Amino acid sequence: MVELAGGVFGHRLDELLDEANRLGLNEFVALTAEQSEAIKFGSDYYSNKILEYPALSEAVQGYPKMPDTELLISAGLILVSCKQRYVQSA
Repeated sequence: MVELAGGVFGHRLDELLDEANRLGLNEFVALTAEQSEAIKFGSDYYSNKILEYPALSEAVQGYPKMPDTELLISAGLILVSCKQRYVQSA
């Protein structure tokens, strides 16, 4: 099993998703193009902890770079269910 979390990727979800796709993520889970784009679009918010500690400048501007949360939630549910199936079968 390849360890993707932490290390060179840190909290960069865009780079992590690219590497997971390169390693064959699509063999295990089918994210839509829109879900993948939402993950990549939200990478800066996640890595800069804006989702955890909202930045005043972002809030005042109405979070212009905020990804579609419905797409993020649906992608997260797909990824978690895939991981649970993988762990149970291992």
